[in-house]
Amino acid sequence: MLADKLMSVVVDSGVIDPTIGYVIGGYGGGVDPDNDAYTASSNSWAARTSMGTALHSMMQNRLSEGDEYMFGGRASGGSAQTTCQSYNDSANSYTTQTSLPSPARHHGSTSNINDKFYIFGGYS
Repeated sequence: MLADKLMSVVVDSGVIDPTIGYVIGGYGGGVDPDNDAYTASSNSWAARTSMGTALHSMMQNRLSEGDEYMFGGRASGGSAQTTCQSYNDSANSYTTQTSLPSPARHHGSTSNINDKFYIFGGYS
């Protein structure tokens, strides 16, 4: 159940549709690859394509063109990951991006400044 899992949440910055937020991955008794989109205007949830690799404790952010990016995280074995992937809602698909230089999980925060991501803190 969505409400029972620890999750990473990204709420749209208003670039594409300011009423849609995504819950991608998480942990609810096990690592969860689900991707759920919430639309505030209709107060409804819709299942989207799940991640290829289930992760939790990752950070998410969005580029101005609308793709969601997920950085690092933990896999089912608990180890920190270097994974970076993007999700495009229009195509409902993921693309593997350049990996992080070192494994990271539980990041402090991410920022998007001029379509460049900055990742702060975390554990390896």
